[in-house]
Amino acid sequence: MTIGILKIMVGIDGSEESVNAADYAIAITKRYNAELIAVNVLTSDIGYTYSSPGVESPPLTMGEIILLAEDEAIKWLNDIKRKSR
Repeated sequence: MTIGILKIMVGIDGSEESVNAADYAIAITKRYNAELIAVNVLTSDIGYTYSSPGVESPPLTMGEIILLAEDEAIKWLNDIKRKSR
């Protein structure tokens, strides 16, 4: 009995580990002609990355934080799309 792989989902957050996981997932999808689904999830503590205490600039609003995170995620996801071709 042969087991086929139809879809692979990989999470990406920009870390080296997630980029490596995405590269591995791309290799598997190419080998099995499977569909790749890449996701990015914002955690509730995301604001600390973009608006740290002690920084002279005013804190960012949640809307601004989400827009910055979305811009980063789009870059990561487009990179995965480019690599998977």
